[in-house]
Amino acid sequence: MKFNMSYLGGLFLVVMSQVSLAENLRCLGSDGGTPFANISKDVSLKQQILQSSGSVRDFVLLEKTNQIVYRNHRNQIRALALSNQHDRHLSYSSVKISRVFEENKGRILTSEATCFLDSVTDSFWRSFAQPNRVVEHLFLDNNDIFSLEAFWQEDPYLLFPGRYNFSFLTYESNKSWRRQCNLPGGVGKNLKIAKGNLFPYLYFTAIKSGLFEDRVMVYRMAVNTVAGNRACPFEEVTSYPVSQIGPIKNFYYFNIDGTDAFAFHLSDPKRNLFWDKPGECAYYNFNGKTPIFISPRHPIFATWKNGEGLSLHNLRDKTEITFFNKVEQASITTENLWISGDERTLLSSLSPYKNEPNYRLIVSTKIK
Repeated sequence: MKFNMSYLGGLFLVVMSQVSLAENLRCLGSDGGTPFANISKDVSLKQQILQSSGSVRDFVLLEKTNQIVYRNHRNQIRALALSNQHDRHLSYSSVKISRVFEENKGRILTSEATCFLDSVTDSFWRSFAQPNRVVEHLFLDNNDIFSLEAFWQEDPYLLFPGRYNFSFLTYESNKSWRRQCNLPGGVGKNLKIAKGNLFPYLYFTAIKSGLFEDRVMVYRMAVNTVAGNRACPFEEVTSYPVSQIGPIKNFYYFNIDGTDAFAFHLSDPKRNLFWDKPGECAYYNFNGKTPIFISPRHPIFATWKNGEGLSLHNLRDKTEITFFNKVEQASITTENLWISGDERTLLSSLSPYKNEPNYRLIVSTKIK
């Protein structure tokens, strides 16, 4: 998709590459973590504010239908056409828009509800199951919806007979289903489900005790093959020594040009993030800032510090770019940011002025 430069300002694109043997964790960088090279001064940045109807709470960019669907401070769901900036009201939602959506028809979900909305043709929600809240939506693939309904780490046989570790709510072939399964013994403890999964695999980690050394295990499970009364069809992907990873705050899955990659947000104050992609392995230091996950398709994290701006850290070439230095607001989260498929355009919802508390949509694009 190419954006019309008559209404887009600005910049950004970042790159990357390094080699190491992830198997042995011979990672790049010093004990303090590999630093990012700040290339802000080498890039010409502009931003333009898109006129939204009210303050923007959260949004998604639907590139194939050439529109931004957003939720404003009045809980209206609205669609902003990028071709002419026509803004139309679709519906209402009291909860945020999910980052799981279907591109071709512009079908979107909210983060908790069991209903969907076709942002191109409809203006009302269609229920696909009894009203219920889900832990998170996982996939919307070929009109099929897969959601994580419940997840229990306890042994269901000892505490609650008949309860499953995983319960998935699905909408397949225009019918609602429930897929459930239990993990077999020996998987490990302290399971963490990945942020960012691509159909059909759900990734998660667990700490597994070993004879000489505990290990961080990475597993995946094809959700579309889960069947009741069976063990979860999980498979081991890779593992790491706990002694070299340490406590994990968050686990992230990325699909970079068809290749699986993993990132771990660590508790180590000097090595905040461990990145593992085949042929690449590195620790990174965000200098005490919390990495903000944006998308499983882009190896880019954001960080924010009030008064110091928004930084985008690209794991491909260990570069970062910083802007919005003069913006003052308490925090920026995943819901405030979006990166286009070609990594050339950043959209953000934030207040661009000190005395303006309302969030607006800001577009930043790289100009060559």
